[in-house]
Amino acid sequence: MLFSILVANFNNGRYLTECFRSIIDQEYKEWEVIIVDDKSTDNSLKIINEYINKDERFKLYTNSSNRGCGYTKNKCAQFANGQILGFLDPDDTLTPNALKMMVKFHKEKPEVSIITSKYRLFKGENETITICDHAGSIPEGESYLSSCKPLLTSFATFKKKFYKDTIGINPALKRAVDQDLYLKMEEVGDHFFLDEILYNYRSHERNISRNENSLKAEYWHTLVIRNSYFRRIKIKSQNKNLTKSQLEKVFCDYYFKLLKSSFHKSSIKLILKFLFLFTQKFKMRTACWYFLFQFSRILFKRGNLFRRKFIVSFNNTYSELGYTL
Repeated sequence: MLFSILVANFNNGRYLTECFRSIIDQEYKEWEVIIVDDKSTDNSLKIINEYINKDERFKLYTNSSNRGCGYTKNKCAQFANGQILGFLDPDDTLTPNALKMMVKFHKEKPEVSIITSKYRLFKGENETITICDHAGSIPEGESYLSSCKPLLTSFATFKKKFYKDTIGINPALKRAVDQDLYLKMEEVGDHFFLDEILYNYRSHERNISRNENSLKAEYWHTLVIRNSYFRRIKIKSQNKNLTKSQLEKVFCDYYFKLLKSSFHKSSIKLILKFLFLFTQKFKMRTACWYFLFQFSRILFKRGNLFRRKFIVSFNNTYSELGYTL
């Protein structure tokens, strides 16, 4: 059974040797590596071609321009020849038994579309930070979406035949691509949790969902949840969906964090415009009340001077937007 390891790369040349070495050291040997490079400007292509020249199981495809994570991972899946697929980020590594364990359980569980495991978080020269403790099985009667918990984590592997039953990874996504995949795979088959550490996740300043990228990552994650909610309604999925109130809360939590971040810029006027446009655009009664409640908590922690500025800005912005009291 051929296993396709999918690597979407952009400027990760400094980590590729360690990543590829973990693949070569696998106990299971029937694999291929599908690499799609997203127009890297570092030494990535040089390193990749060195491995291709030594091992024909490494295969390289390149984007003509920088297209982003969703597009590149979508291409990886398209080019894969294996019956089982799994993404490995180019700055991470696999444990030596990762493929062997995944192939074993995929063979034993033909009804399962996706299998996930636990991971080890590390930094620097293999220094362990922590072991993932939030991964697990989806509770009975729930779905990955409705559980609202990050239960599905790397190493995540999925059967190609089930993936073909989905619309595929959204090529427009810049982040939250893995979440998009997990949600789509549970819509076409069962999930199985393998309680083993099979993946080593590297923590560094360039991680796509860390530091200043965290709010951007949350935006894309919110969008993926929204898309899954409406997709499940459209296809009449048997997987448990969110309620409308739960979806509203997801949106509110994101916009509330965005609102809080704007306080650091001291732009009360911008905050108010955003607040009014938000409530008008989404027309979510529950969401608006929740959002206003959270906003008021910030407001009355800021003191009298801030509240006086807020009232002045409130009156001016309300008039500018064409509202009447």
